[in-house]
Amino acid sequence: MQVNALNFPGWLFLLTIVGWIGGGLYFRSVAWIAAPVGERAVNTFSAVVQTILVSISTGVILFVVGMPLLLLLFLVIQLSAILANLFVLFISLGSMWVIVPIFFWPHGIFIKNQNFITSILSSIQLTRFTLPTSSLFVLTIFLLSFGLNFLWNIPPENSWMTLFGIFGHSFVTTSLLAGSFIYYRDMSVWLQAVIEKLRPNSTIKQA
Repeated sequence: MQVNALNFPGWLFLLTIVGWIGGGLYFRSVAWIAAPVGERAVNTFSAVVQTILVSISTGVILFVVGMPLLLLLFLVIQLSAILANLFVLFISLGSMWVIVPIFFWPHGIFIKNQNFITSILSSIQLTRFTLPTSSLFVLTIFLLSFGLNFLWNIPPENSWMTLFGIFGHSFVTTSLLAGSFIYYRDMSVWLQAVIEKLRPNSTIKQA
């Protein structure tokens, strides 16, 4: 038991690294399918490195933001269960203002070959100009993903339908991810065109 306990942190770290590498390769593969041949610029090494940096940064952000909220929720629960439910509802609604701007954080890495800092700035800029559309798109993805998860979990674990659920979940998740890459690519092209149209007007006004 002591050996297993001592090995647990090492296995956890190793599996986390393997998961990050696998996730980077998976995102890169889906992005290559969704993007035209001429836009497949990111290489394997860059995809893996930037994915690890994004994962670490996301973990730090979640810890910094999540810990105070969890402590505050614990204090609110001590006061009233009704207040706790209202607090959770408020946090759920407010989280959309945080999730949507950083939702497309990885997309700039795999579509535009950006680093993880430039990519999050691009994601914030994109959602700032397309907030209603992007919010609806992100909300639709979450509703489809979580809603269909209940469908895949209906069959019992010892049923052959569980295998069907696994493949169905994989297909839907990959389709939604590919759709997000297509959306990001098209909206980036649109935003760039809008910015190019606004530049001459701004130059004329300054003159």
